[in-house]
Amino acid sequence: MKRKPDKYGRSLDVPPQDERRERRYRREQNTSRLVRETIFALKPKRFTGNIIWNLIRLTWVTRSKDHWKVLKLPALAELFNQEASRSSELKISIEQMRLPEMVAQAASQPTGFVNAYNAYRNATLDWCEANEADLNELLRATLSLDGNDEARFKLADSIALLPGISQKNGKMNAANAITPLLACLDPMSRFPIINGLVRKSLGFKQLHLAGKSVREQVTALTGSIWHRRRI
Repeated sequence: MKRKPDKYGRSLDVPPQDERRERRYRREQNTSRLVRETIFALKPKRFTGNIIWNLIRLTWVTRSKDHWKVLKLPALAELFNQEASRSSELKISIEQMRLPEMVAQAASQPTGFVNAYNAYRNATLDWCEANEADLNELLRATLSLDGNDEARFKLADSIALLPGISQKNGKMNAANAITPLLACLDPMSRFPIINGLVRKSLGFKQLHLAGKSVREQVTALTGSIWHRRRI
């Protein structure tokens, strides 16, 4: 006998892979809300390298279930000049930090969806500071996006001009670091994430995007049905 739908209106007979996709999609939406509420509360006249780095940190996760202790809380503490709570419970920690109400509500939900390589996490701060002017323009332009996708394609051209993120064992493509944040900031939720996970995906392969330029990848993925469930 078929089970009743759950509170989201979905059949409980959905395959586990689809359940994982739904959970990831909700985390992306939660993260986008947290990033946007954070920017709204801060109202920065300029996105400094440190602000940009901490916003990027809000998109990150680790394999540990309590990654919020080493990523989300420290990032919010720096952004709002607060001391990070040491509680073992997320919601209690957020309450103790006395963040702006809408930021606290968003931060209390599961967030983060990019498992960035540990070796590049600290190097990303140096990269943000070294490219602060260009990244500031990217973020400002993304926040003002509308239904005209040509503006998104021009952002892709700007991303392609950014240097990679270097560390002693190699270099990470700039798109890996910045596109998850831009995807969170796009008011129309159309800017695609282009990172290692996406490049390994079936959708990326089916669109024959390996080796293509950032503009070609962004053009193909922007607004696509596959992109809406970026797995």
